[in-house]
Amino acid sequence: MRDRILPSLLIGQAAVLAVALLHLMGWLQPLDLLAYDAGLRSRARPAVDERIVLVGAREADLAALGWPLSDAQLANLLNALSAAKPAAIGVDIYRNWPIGDGKGELEQALRANPDIVWVNRQASEAGGAIPAPSALATPDRIGFSDILVDPDGVVRRSLLFVDDGSGQHATALSMVMALRLLRHQGIVPRPDPADPAHLRLGAVTLRPLEATDGGYGGVDARGYQFLLDYALGPGPIRDFSVRDALDGRIPAEALAGRLVFVAVTADSVKDYFRTPVDAGFAFGAVVHAQATSQLLRMALGETKPMLVLPDGAEVAVTVVVGLAASLLALAMHGPTAFALLLVGGTAALSGLWFAALTHALWVPLAAPLASWALALGLVTAFLSRQERADREALMRLFASHVPGPVAQDLWEQRHLFMDGGRPRPQRLTATVLFSDVANFTPISEKMEPEELDAWLHDYMGAMVPVIQNHGGLPLRFVGDAILSVFGVPVPRGTEEEIDRDAVNAVCAALAMADVLARLNAGWAKQGLPPAGIRVGIYTGPMVAGSIGAPGHMEYSLTGDAVNTAARLEALAKTVGTDVPGRPCRILVGDPTWERLRGAFRGAAVGEVPLKGKDRKVGVHVILGEAVPGGSMAEDRGLGGQEPGGVERITAPAGSAPLISEKPTSEKPTSDKAGPLAGPREKGATG
Repeated sequence: MRDRILPSLLIGQAAVLAVALLHLMGWLQPLDLLAYDAGLRSRARPAVDERIVLVGAREADLAALGWPLSDAQLANLLNALSAAKPAAIGVDIYRNWPIGDGKGELEQALRANPDIVWVNRQASEAGGAIPAPSALATPDRIGFSDILVDPDGVVRRSLLFVDDGSGQHATALSMVMALRLLRHQGIVPRPDPADPAHLRLGAVTLRPLEATDGGYGGVDARGYQFLLDYALGPGPIRDFSVRDALDGRIPAEALAGRLVFVAVTADSVKDYFRTPVDAGFAFGAVVHAQATSQLLRMALGETKPMLVLPDGAEVAVTVVVGLAASLLALAMHGPTAFALLLVGGTAALSGLWFAALTHALWVPLAAPLASWALALGLVTAFLSRQERADREALMRLFASHVPGPVAQDLWEQRHLFMDGGRPRPQRLTATVLFSDVANFTPISEKMEPEELDAWLHDYMGAMVPVIQNHGGLPLRFVGDAILSVFGVPVPRGTEEEIDRDAVNAVCAALAMADVLARLNAGWAKQGLPPAGIRVGIYTGPMVAGSIGAPGHMEYSLTGDAVNTAARLEALAKTVGTDVPGRPCRILVGDPTWERLRGAFRGAAVGEVPLKGKDRKVGVHVILGEAVPGGSMAEDRGLGGQEPGGVERITAPAGSAPLISEKPTSEKPTSDKAGPLAGPREKGATG
């Protein structure tokens, strides 16, 4: 796994870099704005701001009074509203020339009521400027009604000031109206002490919106803008009709001391906009009322302005999320883990994002989510591909040597012995079983090639399952010889497990003898020669790993124990037993014999010199399984009893010695259990 940490992290951070670039280029802005709208709708607490009232010209009013309203009608409306002593009246109706009768009456009403504020429109790409009525003598009675619309047609921002083109600052209607109420509490706009370029209004500093704030990726940020929070939901004001006002049906206490907006609220006039919290559309006067309400709440400390992170912090969040996804994918990968991490991480990030928005902090959501999903997906895909490669490599090494379930077990435990798609070189203690067909040369000379091939096929096909069923790994086939090992590739952790491997190896050898007896009976019926087996078993330390070239790797064992087992097999040519019904001679070294712990009957051959070893090796011959209640070895007429109940093999009178003076049949072996590991080269005779 260590060789995959760095590539996985690099892949994850490459995904993060791609997402960060998309965010900085503004390509993720539509997703962030959709998330922002959903968040505002979820956090909104519908309420009415009692400080603001809307008097609207509805469809029924227009049908009764006509449209546009004449100057006389407007004058009567404003006089009726002013009589209730509101804090200010904001007229959101363009009137840059006289309409109908009553021009003088309207001018008189404007002069007589200094709390009346009128809108104008600033010159822009959308059209030329529309001035307010000339009777409004001072700038603090004029507010522009321009509304900012995002590229998707939704109003999320509001203006406070803009450059009017003459070097002066024009003020928005919402700001003018809010200041009319706030000045009664001694709140006026001031430069922020920490940053004079920023506006301090009562309890808060209003930082101007930048082009890449929050989820924006390059919005037009000219003028002094702030984010609308829509905290009171879609209907934050009380609403009356124009005819209610003209007919005196609005209680004076509903208007006194309040900010009154006068506007057209008829669908036919089409002065409406989309907002994040409205199911359909909101009239322009409602948008102005939303902005005015928010300015009042912020100035009075009732709510906080919407905050954003610096661009660098936004990128840092994206990087941290991507790094976390990469590390978690390293720790838990696979289809199920990927699905759980994807869903769980998305839910966690969305929850944290909404919690931040609830506390008036707008953090981009699309970039962290994309970083999470992309890094998680790419790292998982990379690791899955590497696992497939590892599995293929492991199957190439072991699938032909072990049954399917064992191969699956090896795969599930691969972390114990696989590294970088190949077995990790490791030093371990295992038991090697080397078997060979006795007198193979005379047997092969009596058969035609096709017969010999079928004979060998029957032999190998019968022996390999026996070895596998006893927990062995048939590692090499050299002519008629089989090199098997018990205790790899998963290293044993306890001495008891190593003992069990030794017992399994001897059990496998005895079972091979039984199977060979049945094979011999069948071959005899076919007129084919019988065979015997010589087996050498030795337990000891060795190094397990893989050798070869890319595309052709083989699992390999290196160590003295491997060579000793091969030489014990060769030594079995000159050591015989008279165990009835077992055409098999099994020799084990002292280390193996000690680990059998009385599970088998055996006889001591003695200390034997083996080629390539400086010291003699203690050797025992296996006679069979231990008899319950008996000693480790029973007298079968093979010689005198050695101390401890182990028989000593002696040659019958007049026979050849059991151990030849010069075991010339033993050929040099390789120090590695590679293709030539064994007592002879491929095709050598018995």
